[in-house]
Amino acid sequence: MPFPQNVECALEVEEAVRSQNAVPATIALVNGAVKVGLCKREIEILGDTKISRPVKTSRRDFPYVLSNKLNGGTTVAGTLVVCNQVGLLFGVPVPEPYAFDPESINRIIDDALVEAHKAGISGKNITPFLLEQIAGMSGGSSLKTNIALIKNNAKTAAEIAVCLAQLERNEEDTKPEEKLPSSKRPVIIGGCNLDCVVHLESDELKLPNSSQVSP
Repeated sequence: MPFPQNVECALEVEEAVRSQNAVPATIALVNGAVKVGLCKREIEILGDTKISRPVKTSRRDFPYVLSNKLNGGTTVAGTLVVCNQVGLLFGVPVPEPYAFDPESINRIIDDALVEAHKAGISGKNITPFLLEQIAGMSGGSSLKTNIALIKNNAKTAAEIAVCLAQLERNEEDTKPEEKLPSSKRPVIIGGCNLDCVVHLESDELKLPNSSQVSP
């Protein structure tokens, strides 16, 4: 999302969360540190990408961004790493007034993919390139749709958070004798990934069991 619309959207999303009596916690990597809950000034600085130069940070990018003390904006996968969330993921639709006709938006996406192929765009650069192309081809309508979706995501997430908090409070208020006993033990399903970044102290690397030195 281009600046300053990205900053405006982030601040409006936080207000949408607060309007549901929940507390927003925007996540980012700031100068090589993971931060959960940004202040307004931090959002404004990170949003100006010419100054902050943030790295698109997914799961595999954390070691690089952290070790080099860079700024980073987390992808969905990166955000889940920070939140350490497991469980149900909710699919939230685009609000009806901002929804595209499937045929027209699919045609625009296909055209944007063709342009990406012509330009040789791939990897983590593909998403921002496609978003920019789609925004241009749709006359800016896709940007408005994305902003509406983000706000709806935030509103729905806040509503869920408030309901879960209420359920937890109700559970705490339940008398011990009223709680149903359970013999089942929790099962944790998931995995663990370990990435390492190595900085060489020398410009030369000596191979094991060899007198040869390679640059």
